[in-house]
Amino acid sequence: MYSSPGEGADPLRVLDALDQAADVLGVVSDGEVVWGFSSRMVSRRVRYGRRAAWLRVLEASASGARGRLWEGNEAAEKAFGDLAGVRPALLNLFDWAEGGAAFRAELIAYVDEPVCSASARAPEGFDPGPRWWSTLRSALETVGRARTERVTVRQDWVDRAVPRFVGVAAPRIGGMVPAHGDLHWASVTRHGPHIVDWEAWGLAPVGFDAAMLHTYALLHPDVAARVRREFPVLDSAAGRVAETVVLAQLLERVSEGLDLDLADALRERVAAVCGRL
Repeated sequence: MYSSPGEGADPLRVLDALDQAADVLGVVSDGEVVWGFSSRMVSRRVRYGRRAAWLRVLEASASGARGRLWEGNEAAEKAFGDLAGVRPALLNLFDWAEGGAAFRAELIAYVDEPVCSASARAPEGFDPGPRWWSTLRSALETVGRARTERVTVRQDWVDRAVPRFVGVAAPRIGGMVPAHGDLHWASVTRHGPHIVDWEAWGLAPVGFDAAMLHTYALLHPDVAARVRREFPVLDSAAGRVAETVVLAQLLERVSEGLDLDLADALRERVAAVCGRL
C-alpha cells in the first residue's frame, strides 16, 4: 500500500467512488486514504457500527470488471471463510458502474496489528514462536483443501519463465493445490498471525506459499532456515519445483528493476535448488 497514487486511472474519480461506497454501505471514514499499486485501488479505515473495518474500492473498465484479482476476496470468503480469524472476513460487497467504468467496494474486517515487514522481504531476526507458525500452517492447510477452479500459477507461464529467468528446463508441476498465491512478509501480521491480501489465491504448485515465504527471507538466513523447518515440504521434490517457480517469479521482477537487493541471493539459491531438481 502507498500514501499517494501511482500511475493508472483518474485518482479523483476513485476517491469519489470511495466516498460513494461509504455512503451506500453505511460506514464512516476513520483513517487516512491508502493507495494500492496504482490509482485504480484505494482503501481506508472506517467505522462500521461500533467496530472498525477496512473499506477498499477497485476500479476497472466496464469490460474488465471480472477475473482473478477482481473476484479474489469474494471467492475466498465463499471457499473457506475467515480461517478461524486468520483471514479478515469480507463483511459486505457493493458493485456499480458509472461513466464507462466499473467499481467494486469491499468492506473487510479490520486487523489492528502491524504486518511483519513494510516490504515483501523478511524482517531481520523475526522469531514469533511456535504458536504463530502452527497457526499459519493450519490456515494454509485449510486453504489447500478448498475446492476451486481459480489458477494462480499456470504451466504455460512456467514453461516460458523458468528457462528464461532461472536458466534450466521448466519442471512439470506434478500437483496443484489452492494457495494464498502472494504469501510474503507484508501479507502476514506479527502477532496473530493474520494473513491479508487474498486477491491472487488459487491453484499453485504444492509448497508454493512456503517457497515464497522462504525466498523472501533469503537475506536473513536464520529466518529462512526457520521457514524450512516449519515447512518440511520445501525439502521434497514437489517443494523444489515450487521453489524453482518462485525463483523465476522473483528473478522476473529483478529483470524489471524490482527487488534488486535480492538479486545475488536469488542467483545463489538457483544454484542450490536446480542442482537437485
